[in-house]
Amino acid sequence: MSAADNISRNVRRLRRAKGWTQEEAARRFVQITGAPAVSKASWSAGERAPETGRAKSWTANEIAALAELFGVPVGDLFDSAPPCRACGDKPPAGFTCNTCGGTA
Repeated sequence: MSAADNISRNVRRLRRAKGWTQEEAARRFVQITGAPAVSKASWSAGERAPETGRAKSWTANEIAALAELFGVPVGDLFDSAPPCRACGDKPPAGFTCNTCGGTA
């Protein structure tokens, strides 16, 4: 898995752990970066990059902003986090995983 894929997986994992929707994460990201609005579709595409095979090219500024957004060291974004052991990052429809916070 590439570094970009690891970042994308960790962004999803960290967002879910905070209990944020994609829209909320995108809004908070824009507040940190001061960049033009990030759409839910754009945020979603960044999170899904490893599954779609279309790697998101994260810039250094985006990576720094993501670390600030989630309150983690930059290096944590590059860690290859395995899928959630409880649900495999795919909880059943209508349920929220108690371990990772993921929802279907």
